[in-house]
Amino acid sequence: MGTPVQVAVVLNGTSSLPVMVQVSTYAPAVFGYYRVPTSTDPIIVHADNTLVTPTSPVKAGEVLTIYATGAGALNNAPLDGQAAPSSPAATTKSAPSVLVGTAAATVQFSGLTPASVGLLQINIQLPATLPAGTGTPHSLPLVIGFPGASSTPVNLWVP
Repeated sequence: MGTPVQVAVVLNGTSSLPVMVQVSTYAPAVFGYYRVPTSTDPIIVHADNTLVTPTSPVKAGEVLTIYATGAGALNNAPLDGQAAPSSPAATTKSAPSVLVGTAAATVQFSGLTPASVGLLQINIQLPATLPAGTGTPHSLPLVIGFPGASSTPVNLWVP
């Protein structure tokens, strides 16, 4: 659930009343965008950096990049507000799991995108065989997991 922490906002030297909030070590979430006004799609890209969409679905065994947040502590973390280093990269201290439907993807990299500020990048390889998708267009739920926390499922478009 998280650790309770008291938070107050100070503006021009005046403090608000404190409130208790829960602070969690991990809070994974995949970034999204509006592909159409009524649908938020995840920002997941193919190896050529094009978006995965219903008209450009994934293929079994393919390598993808997921853009997300909420990974917790990092190895080689940059200073607050600074761009992530490239060598060595700022990697997550805990390796995430990534499920596509009921199948586990292989995580190849989990860390900050070099030269970006606070942008988590998870590179995965999809399994050689994917479960059957559902809906029209076909999709599978993709979920990122860190110890004690999971992202909300997002649609991964499949053929």
